[in-house]
Amino acid sequence: MITKEELQQKYKKLSTEKLIEIIDNKANYTELAVEVAVAEFDSRDVPESEVMDYRIKQVDNLNSALERSFEPLGFLQKLLFFFLFIPLLHFAFKMNYRSDGATLKLRQSNYYSLIGFISLLLSTFILAIFDWNIAESTVLGIWMIFFIPAYLLDDHFNKRVIIERTNRILVEDYNMRDKEE
Repeated sequence: MITKEELQQKYKKLSTEKLIEIIDNKANYTELAVEVAVAEFDSRDVPESEVMDYRIKQVDNLNSALERSFEPLGFLQKLLFFFLFIPLLHFAFKMNYRSDGATLKLRQSNYYSLIGFISLLLSTFILAIFDWNIAESTVLGIWMIFFIPAYLLDDHFNKRVIIERTNRILVEDYNMRDKEE
């Protein structure tokens, strides 16, 4: 176990920004670590402008993460996922969306893939009901028509859900930080 003196030596070498980060994220550190960080921060006589710069940087980081998270798929991408729903064909896209934190794009890609697959099954079912007496182009047309309601309902099933979930998380995080202080 690390001692208070070892932490003091270690924290003297840290940047002021890192100290503020430790103080700001108390839940991720032990009480001793936070106590030593506060003491080191107080001993440095840090100007208020430096603290404000840190806060502004944190808000900018949050804004850019939210922008990435809320960025929607383009129209052609929606068509791609709807008509080429085979998972192996777009596995790389989804992995990139996940690693980039593009929550809305990931959700939309799954949505369009699922709706595309279900609509193809329904189109084929309609073909079977008519004893295969209608042309395949009609089935293709029915399949294409299913894209319209999927496109129109996309905002309701995807973007609103992501925004509401993010708002709930931010409010809960804000309330938890208020309780800690």
